[in-house]
Amino acid sequence: MRVALSDTTLPSGGGPCGTQPVHVKKDTLVAYSPLYMHRSDLYPDAYADGTPFPDPREYHPDRWVYPGSKTADSEKINEGPWIPKPWTYIPFNGGPRICLGQQFALTEMGYTLVRIFQKYKCLERRMRAEDGGLMRTNIVLTPAREVNVVFIQS
Repeated sequence: MRVALSDTTLPSGGGPCGTQPVHVKKDTLVAYSPLYMHRSDLYPDAYADGTPFPDPREYHPDRWVYPGSKTADSEKINEGPWIPKPWTYIPFNGGPRICLGQQFALTEMGYTLVRIFQKYKCLERRMRAEDGGLMRTNIVLTPAREVNVVFIQS
């Protein structure tokens, strides 16, 4: 969050299409939410060939694998990991104010996932759909309720 130090005008972001200027008065609190931006219909993302990105509010773990384009003979080409367009996916922000803990968080997550995959063959969710989804806002988002899962050993 930031506070405007003087009256200013942002060149775009206002109006129904986001193309109009936005006037910001001095002492106005200005904030944005990457979580909201990642889930908003106002910011549709697509794969490089225009294939729509799966709805971010629904659970689709395969969203991170680009489905590829189909050739005339229905063969898939260019299948592989999804690479977002610049500034469309910013979980750690970016530029000069990028999160200092980004590399630590990614390393910790990678290590934890590798250790889980080494020891367990699968994971089962043991909660109802209505029990999930609520988040508590701290420095990072955390589940508001306990997450019930069962790890099944290899």
